[in-house]
Amino acid sequence: MAVAGCINFDIISQQRYTNLLVYQISREINLYLRCMPSITSNESRIRLTAFFVLLLIIAYMITGIGLIPVFLLLDFTLRGFGLGAYSPLAYISGLLVAALKLPLKPIYMPPKRFAARIGFLFCLAIVVAHYTHLSTIILSAIIALFAALESIVGFCAGCYVYNAYARLRSR
Repeated sequence: MAVAGCINFDIISQQRYTNLLVYQISREINLYLRCMPSITSNESRIRLTAFFVLLLIIAYMITGIGLIPVFLLLDFTLRGFGLGAYSPLAYISGLLVAALKLPLKPIYMPPKRFAARIGFLFCLAIVVAHYTHLSTIILSAIIALFAALESIVGFCAGCYVYNAYARLRSR
């Protein structure tokens, strides 16, 4: 029983416990959210990344240097499987977006991740074909075409396939 003018330590300790609990829960939620892959990204950054892919695949088509598709395979792997923060091309694109002060255009990330997985498969096929001395011109031209569509026009063919599949699956 509390006496007037006296401090009730039970109430204070309950408030401290509640504050500590709320603080701990908010820290856990923030940690969880930081570990989750981002659901949105910047379209300007993605289009610049596609432009770099276009430049690299054209350089490969001209020179035939086998390390270029290996590098692209690594980059598509990182971007397609949730490690886009470690992608060299995405990193350079992010620096350029900031330096050029390009506009922030949020875009839904899962279709882009799906498109990067398709790019991964194409790059894997190019690497295998290159090192088994098969022609890579058609596969390289396909990647160049889709990278040009993404970087110049803003059309993501992999995203279109992803969205069509999602609509079919929801029926």
